[in-house]
Amino acid sequence: MQNEQINSERSQSYRKDNLIQEHLQKLGVPGTLTRLKEIVQGLEKEKNELELQKDELENARQDLNLLLDQYTNLYELAPVSYLTLDNNGIILEVNKAGALLFGMEPYNLINQNLNQFISADYMSKYKKKKKKIFNNTSQEIIEFNLQRSENEITVRFIAQKNKDKNTCIASLMEVTEEKASKPFEKDEDNYRMIVENITHGIILCGKDGKIRSANKAAKNLLGLTFNQIHTKPLLDIFSNPIHEDGEVFQRETLPFIKVLNSNEAFTDMTLGYIPENSTHYTWIVVSAMAVTSADEENVQFLVSFDDITAKKNFLLYNKLTIREKQVFQMLVKGLSRKDIAKILGISSKTIDKHR
Repeated sequence: MQNEQINSERSQSYRKDNLIQEHLQKLGVPGTLTRLKEIVQGLEKEKNELELQKDELENARQDLNLLLDQYTNLYELAPVSYLTLDNNGIILEVNKAGALLFGMEPYNLINQNLNQFISADYMSKYKKKKKKIFNNTSQEIIEFNLQRSENEITVRFIAQKNKDKNTCIASLMEVTEEKASKPFEKDEDNYRMIVENITHGIILCGKDGKIRSANKAAKNLLGLTFNQIHTKPLLDIFSNPIHEDGEVFQRETLPFIKVLNSNEAFTDMTLGYIPENSTHYTWIVVSAMAVTSADEENVQFLVSFDDITAKKNFLLYNKLTIREKQVFQMLVKGLSRKDIAKILGISSKTIDKHR
């Protein structure tokens, strides 16, 4: 009885499959029932995959929203002043600290050009820096005076371009008091230009007597590149120093050694030294002084010098007698002592004496 029931069910399933197959053929649908089942299974699999992708996208959206909230909180609530600028300098965003620095409400700053708040003295420098910011992604720093309704303050502006946008985020920090403690810093560019173009050689060294920097004139007068003199001791540059009378300088009497030991300034001391790869003395007038920072911690020493070799040789030449000058000129031309004696009508011994 049970076998008959099983055979009946199989027969009904077979007839059902055949009826579906015949019905599909009448409708003109290609394929078999097995193929349709495979398609249905494939669609169900794709449906499951799409649902997984939907879940992943939802998780990603939630993560992005969380990051956006964190960024907004950091930007808006940070104690540091932040601005977002476009390449024209228009303020697109500003946080609360930034608006407070300007002494204005945030909505009054949006779409304003930062140029109108920068004092004219710094405008050219700011525009150059802004151009560099948007030409690359490196960080740029500039200090300028920020004009407010009631007063003017000095701020440090640090900005960097957003890589995927034509905007930059800038932080501003008030440095008015810091600037006031360095009254000469605003003229730093002018001083640097003077130092670089002055004809006197200027060398800056540390307390160890090693060279830290040198101007163009110093490098030209010494005939050395900066790499050849950087971190080199002064005594290695001005070697075998002598007084004008030929007496050798004692180490402790050298002007730059004195200033290193006592911080006392010395001016216009003449000394001769033998340059590297030379056998002749070069004569210089040298001065030295200590340069102390405002906090009195960073002490450096400035040494200025001028080459007076040509001038000194000219003075020595003028001390010669007429006959000595005649002998000197012929020696320079390469004439022998016998030839000079014959031309001048004097003995070779006299030539030796003059020489």
